[in-house]
Parts: sequence; C-alpha cells; structure tokens
Amino acid sequence: MKPRVSVILPIYKVEKYLDRCMHSLLNQTLKDIEIIMVDDGSPDNSPTMCDQYAKEDSRVKVIHKQNAGLGFARNSGLEIATGDYIAFVDSDDFVSVTAFEILLKVALEENADYVMCGYKSVRNNICVSEHKDVNQKMVMEVPDCYNVLRGMIGIDPDSEYSYRHNYSVWHGIYKSTLFTEGGIRFCSERDLISEDLIFHLSLIPLCRKIVIIPDLLYNYCLNDNSLTTTYRKGRFEAVLKLWKVSVGMVASTSLEDMKIRLDYLLLDVTLSAISYEVRYNKNNALDVLKTISANDEVHQLLDSYPIHRLCRKHYLFFSLLKRKAYKTIYCLLKIKIFGEKCLSLF
Repeated sequence: MKPRVSVILPIYKVEKYLDRCMHSLLNQTLKDIEIIMVDDGSPDNSPTMCDQYAKEDSRVKVIHKQNAGLGFARNSGLEIATGDYIAFVDSDDFVSVTAFEILLKVALEENADYVMCGYKSVRNNICVSEHKDVNQKMVMEVPDCYNVLRGMIGIDPDSEYSYRHNYSVWHGIYKSTLFTEGGIRFCSERDLISEDLIFHLSLIPLCRKIVIIPDLLYNYCLNDNSLTTTYRKGRFEAVLKLWKVSVGMVASTSLEDMKIRLDYLLLDVTLSAISYEVRYNKNNALDVLKTISANDEVHQLLDSYPIHRLCRKHYLFFSLLKRKAYKTIYCLLKIKIFGEKCLSLF
C-alpha cells in the first residue's frame, strides 16, 4: 500500500539522539507513513541502529551511502520516496506524534502543495521558545504564495509584509509531484551555506497553494555539538556566495522587492557570521572581523540600504561596520551587549 507521507531522515553522528527521533516517528498517529533513514557514512553506531529499526518495522527503509552532506543525503531519500507528500526531519530533532496526521489532513483538505507548521526550540528536552507565523490557518494561492518566499528571504522596510518565515525544510510537508514532476532537489550545504533557502527559491515558484498553520508540531533541538555550533572557517565567504546565487535566482522574476530583501539577508547573515566568529573562533576572530569589515560588497550595500529604519541594535551594529570599527564590534559582542539574539539570527 502506498504511504501517504514519506519522512526522509538523514543520519550522521546522531546515535545519542536517534532513538528519541525515531520514537516520535514510529509512534505517529498517522500510521500510513514510510521512514527513509539515509546513513550518510556515519562513523558511529548510527548505521547499525538504522538496520535494526528496519528489521523491527516494515515502514522503515535504510540507505547506506558515502558521506556527502545533508543536502545530498536528502536527495538520496527522495530517489526512493513513494509517499503522496514528503517530509524532512533532522535526526537530532523530534516531532509531535500527531504531526503528520495534522499536516496531511490540512494538505488534503486544501489540496496544498506545501503546508508549514510552527515549531518549538528545545534544550535538554525543555521548550525554551515557541515559533509560529500565524495565529490561525492562512491559505495562500498564486500570486500570494510569493509572500512566503518574501518572508523567508528577509524584510523590506517599505513593505507591510515584513515578518519572517523560517526557511528550514523540517517544519512542513511538500506534495511529492514537486519532486517527481518539478525536479526539485537540494544543493550541497558544503557548496552553499543554506541549502534550504536555495531549495525554497526553486520550489515555491512551482506551488499553486501554500498553507501555514499555527500548530507547534516540530521540536528543533539546540544541541551543543550540532553543525551550527561547530566552528568552521570561511563562514562569511559562504554567506557572500549564498547571497550572490540567490540574487541570480530571483533576477529572472518580476518580483521587484526581492532584491532589497536579499540585501537585508546579506546584512543579517553578515551580522550572524561576525557573531559566530566572536563566539567560536578562539584563535583569530579579530583578523576575520577586520577582513569582513573591509569587504567592498558589504560596504556598497551599507551605502545604499536604509539601515536607519532597522531596529536600534541593528542600526548601531551596521553603523559601526560602515565605519570599519571592527574592534568595537568585537568588544561589544564579547561583553554580550547584543546578547544571544545576535548569535541566533542565522
């Protein structure tokens, strides 16, 4: 029998969290699902755990492959997915046991291409914050579907539609024809720092109807050893590349306000990249900040973008960056004047 929802679960160094995630999936109130566990060459005990789950439950499929990153692991799952809808779950997170029953019900009632839900940020199994974009169900059809993309990219200081949508793929389900007929696939996060944003830039233009619901169905876990908290060089360069590719992707559209939103995106993630360096780079954070503060493309943006219309903290930060006052920025972030909010913008 064909499953209604295929859940694609990339696996890499998650033996500590995998049972929690799988418990939430195997106990879904929607029983008609398939769970595709993609072992991305994990060096720990995760591959053995995957095989054991497949032996115990026929709904579980396992792919073992050489390590190539999160985006390509998801693509491997897409190649064998047979569900009417597709979901992506990160294996160090977990979902509400009613998640896919609720999401599928909305998708079928509305004949939606994409249904997005709210989520919780969780640390040590305790909810630390809740995130929902709407207080009641919102249904959008073409051309209003582009409003979701606008919200994912960034704010426009001159637009009423300026609230943000998290562009991660894990808090929703997608109609499978977007992949089988539309050919949508993920790029590698090793090539572009946010494969999820690029994914949505390609996918949302194909959607005829998008629904957003307020239900908090996904649990995003703030794990200290996750990819987002492990220091890697070249974060700003990756951010700059993401911005350039994104600008190229929206250049062919007739959405004139997308460019200023992408400009905000670059400023936003530049702030995040600097915060990231201050927090995680123990050796030469000041040297990296000096390089970022001297970047010509960032300064061209700062000269044209209306930073005076941003919130006070961001205005202060970008004013200092415009003056190349990287030492002051470093000191302010070190003493946490901007606080943890700066570190979680991206």
